[in-house]
Amino acid sequence: MIKFSEIMLVTLHEDNVPFRKSKEDGLRPKFWRYAYLVNCDYWFHANCSSTKDDARSIEIIIGADDDLLSLIKNTDIKINHIYLMNATQTNGSRTWQKEVIKSVYQNNTEDVEKVTIELNDGRLFSLSKKESLIQINKVYSSENCEIE
Repeated sequence: MIKFSEIMLVTLHEDNVPFRKSKEDGLRPKFWRYAYLVNCDYWFHANCSSTKDDARSIEIIIGADDDLLSLIKNTDIKINHIYLMNATQTNGSRTWQKEVIKSVYQNNTEDVEKVTIELNDGRLFSLSKKESLIQINKVYSSENCEIE
């Protein structure tokens, strides 16, 4: 069961717009004109493309750090860029800040996956309240990606 603290985007049924083409798999996806951002100090914006074809880029919004790790480990996706979007409480400014993520580190201590990210300017941003940088493994680096 998903806890409310893990929810990032909320939509209302009345605000959906039907997808024009029906899918062969029987799914009927909906589009939303807008969504409400809730309960977030930070979130991620990833620009990706499929490894299976030359499809155009895909913009993905990610809320939880374990979902970020899942995206990084997904072999069907090529990550072009990942950005940290952090709230006014976190960055001390009046607006959301979009910062390039240089590297993502995974810390596998105490049977809990913890994530630390390195921003492009070298600052470390821990996604855990009690993060130690012991036994960390780099799982993503922007140096492996093409900058547009």
